[in-house]
Amino acid sequence: MSNAQSRSLSVVALLGDIPSTGHLGDAQAQRFSLEGEDLGAQSSDFLDYASHYLGYDRKVVALYPRWRRERPERAIKFARASLQTDHIAAVPVDVPPLALSLMADQLAYLSPYLPSGLVAALVEELPNHILAGGWLGNVSNLDNIPISLKQHVGSYVPQSVFLAFSTPVKRVGRVRKHNPAPNIPFHPMKPVQMLVASSERNDRSTFDQEFLAALPSEVRTVSEQPLSAQYWGSGKFIEFAAFSAHQSALTQPLHAVRPRSCDWCNEPVVTLSCPFCKAANHAPVGQPPVYSKADEVPPPSNTNPQHDRTSGPARTALDQYSQQNTDQAQGAGTASPAAEPAARDTPSGAQQPVQRSTPAQTQDPRTQGQGQGNHAHPPAFPDEQAQHVPGNQPPHPGQAPQQPPQVRQSGPQQPAQPPSGHDPNSTVQYQRPAQPNNRAGTEQQGPPSQTQQRQSETEQRAGSAHPHHDQDPDATDQHTRSAGSPPQQ
Repeated sequence: MSNAQSRSLSVVALLGDIPSTGHLGDAQAQRFSLEGEDLGAQSSDFLDYASHYLGYDRKVVALYPRWRRERPERAIKFARASLQTDHIAAVPVDVPPLALSLMADQLAYLSPYLPSGLVAALVEELPNHILAGGWLGNVSNLDNIPISLKQHVGSYVPQSVFLAFSTPVKRVGRVRKHNPAPNIPFHPMKPVQMLVASSERNDRSTFDQEFLAALPSEVRTVSEQPLSAQYWGSGKFIEFAAFSAHQSALTQPLHAVRPRSCDWCNEPVVTLSCPFCKAANHAPVGQPPVYSKADEVPPPSNTNPQHDRTSGPARTALDQYSQQNTDQAQGAGTASPAAEPAARDTPSGAQQPVQRSTPAQTQDPRTQGQGQGNHAHPPAFPDEQAQHVPGNQPPHPGQAPQQPPQVRQSGPQQPAQPPSGHDPNSTVQYQRPAQPNNRAGTEQQGPPSQTQQRQSETEQRAGSAHPHHDQDPDATDQHTRSAGSPPQQ
């Protein structure tokens, strides 16, 4: 079975006593009144017609009124069984006789240019573009259009006028105050043409003055349809069918139809059952939009909420895994600052290495002239140190104590706070507040080495000495010599 769409052509037949309006000239559907005493007599003409065109590889689209279906359906089934073919489609139409006659001629006009399945599919769309109805004085016997109890009782009121519409919607409304405009549900695209057929017993003067004034159009009067009285349930009626006479009036229904290929015969269909092979098909859907670029295609939507990844067991497992990783990262971040200094600290009982100063040692330029003199070693006499080291002078009572500069050292910083009572002879080294004239970029690092501590102790003792040199020079010289000697290991 081929998947290619069918390109077969068709002919249109109308089964019922519904004459042509002649509006489209020679483009007319073949009519069959189905008169006869038995099924053979009723179906003989249609059977010959179908057999003739099937021999020319044409399919037959047979239209018939839904509200008068008994004989047409029997004739179509008889022809399909006799000719053993599924190329005859039975298509019921639920419109008034005048509108059905117009639609049959329109489909006959389009049949040479369209596939057979698309011709049958247009039967569902063409009524949406035609305003078909009747001007009635009584709706009590109207069976093909639903009415209310109030409208049924109003039919017995003298001089009552009703507007009944069959397409594009089924509606019945009472004309009040000689104004039918509120009851009109649809206006065809301009220019508008209207076919009007009335019974001999009905007067058209009121219809022409009121209805034609509310719907301006080019009016053409045609003969009364034989089945119109049966459809409207009254002998007094005015039947009309208004449609657009624009050149694109028949192309708009084609663009509105969304057919799909039949799964069995590949004919384009819009119904759940193919009118030719009777195969069941899926409901037709709209065609997807066309995108010029791949990045314009939207992401697929979730059509099954049960498999949504924002919830369910999969989402719960992912959340638990993310929480475990977060807890491990937080635990590692909390333990690392405490463990890092412990690894760098010197174990208890071990002696820190001594950094011996040498004459070739380079002094940090940031600490030059801020707490030491021009000598790398402490001076031999305290008077010389007091004269050249202004930073070791006793602080003013209202001034904060000065802080000696710190040499950049490797290792963690261990800031020390000065004790409450300062002893000049104490060997504790503490950090003093920075001088206002210190450089902005000077940074304070870790604790000083043992050599620097001894130098600081010597400076403190020299600064606390009396300016008249009351201190014993032998003691000072002995302390200086002891400070310069290396410690015993």
